[in-house]
Amino acid sequence: MNKKIYFLTLTILFAAGLLLAGCSNDPGEADNNAADYNYEEDAGQEDIIEQYSSTDSQEGVTAQALWIAPELYELAVEEELVTENELEENIIFDLWLSTHSGDLMDFSYEDNVVLSTDNGEISPRNITVISRDSHHPRMLLKFEKSRIEDTENMELLIKGLRNVPKRTFSW
Repeated sequence: MNKKIYFLTLTILFAAGLLLAGCSNDPGEADNNAADYNYEEDAGQEDIIEQYSSTDSQEGVTAQALWIAPELYELAVEEELVTENELEENIIFDLWLSTHSGDLMDFSYEDNVVLSTDNGEISPRNITVISRDSHHPRMLLKFEKSRIEDTENMELLIKGLRNVPKRTFSW
């Protein structure tokens, strides 16, 4: 399968899964299983999603983060989400959010999203909004790679979104 089509299919399935997860939950129900979606069985797409994505669903908001890990670099560049230079200099996450009420773009992601590592918390170097939809925003979060060297653990944290003290996405 053509790599660009593969990555586009993976992205569409990722978005559809998030949308389905957000639309199927009661407003206060939590569902932290990123693998509950209907993926194509060939090409290992389900394994890639499980390995590099993490989901949190609380207080009527479902958030799913996909770490654009080295295995996804070539596909991300072909899809024109990021450049090779950005991948060399940053740890990048593709963040999707979904809700039925309220405007998720009113939240200050710059002030409330951090990457927690063995060396402390790091604020994003850059946030690129891909979709400004108030109910289904999508953004790329870029963290300076040189500040994350020599760490074994990393967690993406969203603090204070919809009265949830901390949403944690682990890799």
